[in-house]
Order: sequence, then C-alpha cells, then structure tokens
Amino acid sequence: MADARTFKIKPSPMHGDDVKAWQEILNKQFDAWNIDFQVRVDGEYRVPVRAATADVVYGLGISRLLMGDGLTPELRAKVRHKRLTRGERLRMGLRSRFRRQLREKHAAGGVASPVHKILESSWGFHQGFHDGVDLICPVDAPIFAICHAKVIDVRATGWWGLSATASAGHPISDGDGIIQLECLADRGPFRKGMHFGYGHAEHARVREGDTVTAGQRIGRAGFAVAPHVHFMVNGGNTDRGVGDRDPMPFVRYAIKHE
Repeated sequence: MADARTFKIKPSPMHGDDVKAWQEILNKQFDAWNIDFQVRVDGEYRVPVRAATADVVYGLGISRLLMGDGLTPELRAKVRHKRLTRGERLRMGLRSRFRRQLREKHAAGGVASPVHKILESSWGFHQGFHDGVDLICPVDAPIFAICHAKVIDVRATGWWGLSATASAGHPISDGDGIIQLECLADRGPFRKGMHFGYGHAEHARVREGDTVTAGQRIGRAGFAVAPHVHFMVNGGNTDRGVGDRDPMPFVRYAIKHE
C-alpha cells in the first residue's frame, strides 16, 4: 500500500497521494499554530517538505531522531492522530518558545546571509557595468535564501552567456546557472516583490514555485574565474536575472540580523 511507504529524500523525488496527504497535514498544523507558512501541496517529497516536517515534529515534542531513517508511516500516524507519549506532551509544552519563534520568523520574514563564509566581496556594484556583487566563497559552498521568498527562476545553464572560456578544469556550465527569489518579506531594506538573483548558482535544491525560508539552502556556488556567487537585486520589474541597485546593504543587513 502506498501509505505504508517511508518517505526519503532521493535524486528522483518520491511522489504520490500519500505525500500530498502528508503535506496537507503539515499545513493544518501550521494553521493550528497560527504560523504563516504553507508547504506546496504537489505530492512530492522534497527538501522543503522534510524541513517543514522536522519543525512540526519538534514543535509537537517528538524527537527529530525518529526521522533518521526517513519519515515512517508510524511517525506520520503519531503526528496525524497526536498519539504522543506523556514525555512528548511535556516536551511539547516546553517547546512553546520554539513555536513562537517559528511564528515570528515567518511573520517578520527573517533574513540570512546568502553565503555562510564570504571570503571577499569584489567587483562591487557599478550601474551599467557590473549589476551585482561577487561574493567570493569556498569551492562548492552552499548558498542560502537571504529572506522568506518564492522561487521564481531556476536554470542550470543559459544565464551568463558571456562566452567565457573554461578555467582550471571547470566547464562553463559550472558557472552558468541562476536561482532567483521573489521577496515575501518587509523588513529593513527588504520589500515584498523585490527579486534576488544568485548568478553562477549550481546544484539547485529548489524549483520554481517553491516557498523558502531565510537561511534555507537553495544550491551551491559555481565557478567563474573563482568560486563565487554573483548576487543581484532588482525591484521586481524584470525576471531576466539582472540587478538595478547595490546588493551590499541587503547582504550587510542580513548578516547583522540573522
């Protein structure tokens, strides 16, 4: 039976009506906690669904270790029917602060640094010449959503298009991808509708239509002369993957307030 499956993250995502039913259960729980967040109900078990599951499991007082081998039918039943042990109910009461922080995080549209370890910010923003900032980072560094946002563009190739030559054994495709986010937050310099573009973004962990939270991993930095992300911001007037303003105030604010 389909509902007897254990959900796991795989290269080819698990999908089916049982996954869709689970997504609906997660959304009902977020509603019950008055948390302004919903997972996409598409019947596919991907990273955002697993992350939301971990939050719900922890918020109910259940140990996240139970998810170690995947999301089992037994754990789904425990969450769905609230079959909690006495210890779990006690922990659920103690985790009210966690649920409040989760509520505030989504209400305020939290922020986070797009790269955890920025080695250097070079080639600053110059209108009409360089439409973003190059955030130099370690090789294959993970990149993160700078804010609560909707994923509007994910391409492995076709963004750069500058006829650059391969360098240090890295094919052009390593640095030709892009991920774009549409801001869903109003906080500091962030405004709803703005677009944040991650140029040279590879190995995307999200797809168009996903909703991401601040700090959620969305991919990895690619290579173009050096490992880096070409980070861009625009007012939302285009989805081409270009910047129309200096991104550094957003990066600095995110680092300070994450």
